[in-house]
Amino acid sequence: MRALDIILMRTFYNIIIRLLAKFRLLCYVYITKKEVNIHGFVDLHTHSDASDGSFTPAHLVHLAKEAGLCAIALTDHDTTAGIADAVDAGKELGVEVIPGIEVSGNYEGHEIHILGLFINPDDPELKAFLKDMRSRRNRRNEEMFRRLAADGISFTDEELFGSNPQTVITRAHVARAMVQEGVLFFCVN
Repeated sequence: MRALDIILMRTFYNIIIRLLAKFRLLCYVYITKKEVNIHGFVDLHTHSDASDGSFTPAHLVHLAKEAGLCAIALTDHDTTAGIADAVDAGKELGVEVIPGIEVSGNYEGHEIHILGLFINPDDPELKAFLKDMRSRRNRRNEEMFRRLAADGISFTDEELFGSNPQTVITRAHVARAMVQEGVLFFCVN
């Protein structure tokens, strides 16, 4: 590794650590002796219907296999609920599934998204942190629904949750429901 690469890596690492410390986010660093040998195409940022994705975790792995990917990371928003199913499907299909997470925060007035890869979904501190993140998201959603209701816009649970009542509701769910109800129009140029 060149000296410049090491300096850039350390700089990036220090920026991330400062961001995490500033927002009192938990920093999980796992060092493992397991060597990961992945040869081929990967997708390290996927979402299942456990958050704002369209497919179950197992189906997402099937689609990855069909697309010729050798590995994916399941990085749902604020939940690890789909990881076990994805890992099981990955073992069956020969697709490496990397357990991950996506959490959001704010930095200097800008929303940021942080991906965690190779997480331990059973870690008690991570579970507590994610519970707090979901609670914050739920409060934000309640405020958003209150404002929409003031304008005469409301949704049924089915419109928001779809076929997964355990999903983490995100703004993407609300946008989809608004498009389905004809309140919001989606145009592609």
